Amino acid sequence: MNVEQRKPRSITSLCSLLGYSRQGLYKAQSNHQKQCFEEDLLVQQVQKIRVDQKRIGGRRLHHILQPFMHHHQFNIGRDSFFEVLLNNGLLVRRRKRKQPVTTNSFHRYKKYKNL
Repeated sequence: MNVEQRKPRSITSLCSLLGYSRQGLYKAQSNHQKQCFEEDLLVQQVQKIRVDQKRIGGRRLHHILQPFMHHHQFNIGRDSFFEVLLNNGLLVRRRKRKQPVTTNSFHRYKKYKNL
């Protein structure tokens, strides 16, 4: 099997093949780095809050973190914030009901419909 060594391609030629400009490529990389940095900041803040309040929900966290995001000059919506929490395993699961079920509807007697 004959494998040839290909010449390395420049970023300009790769961008033109994919239909992007170099400026667009670098801007996308910059935005991705900025978004990752913002997510890391949010995750750290959520972990600090969760030390004291372990079961605080996502909506309340989003509301509490609004001044923090404003101070650091970025904003993230509620749904995106929930995605960040989900990706980092920080969503709070609902508790199972601990109260026993007292109604037995599987008896042999006649069951009447609700009025």
